[in-house]
Amino acid sequence: MNRGFSLYELLVVIAILVILLSIIIGSFSSSRERTRDDARIAQLQTMSLALQEYHTICKSYPAELDATSSSDCGTTLFSAFVSSDELTDIMDKIGTGEMYYAPLTGSASGSAPCYYYHAGVTLENTGRKILAEDDDYDSKRGSLGLCSVTRGDFDGADPIFDIKQP
Repeated sequence: MNRGFSLYELLVVIAILVILLSIIIGSFSSSRERTRDDARIAQLQTMSLALQEYHTICKSYPAELDATSSSDCGTTLFSAFVSSDELTDIMDKIGTGEMYYAPLTGSASGSAPCYYYHAGVTLENTGRKILAEDDDYDSKRGSLGLCSVTRGDFDGADPIFDIKQP
């Protein structure tokens, strides 16, 4: 009497395990991607709240987000509304093209003060529903000029999740 498994039975079990493992790893990878995208969106919303606080005090948006530039209204810097670590992270992401900020005027001439802004962040998962609900604004085709001479605007088309104020 033979009490062991045949080679075919072992190969079938191994094949089933490999298929199940690949499904689990694939779903884990997409959930990590979604988590990173959610963190990017949360950081963009934090930046947006800080910009709103700045606007409440200064009645315009900052032409630049770096901590060394003085504010237009002579009160506090944009950096007073976010932590220094978060500001550094935002500036790093803006520098690498992962996050965007463009201050805008109310006219095509592009002179200060900055009454509007366009901000965005690049997402990894291009099939997310939230991308269909964002602004997809492109000032190159819009009527709002840039306030900043050093910061150009960007096309907010997908995979960039973007917001425009107001």
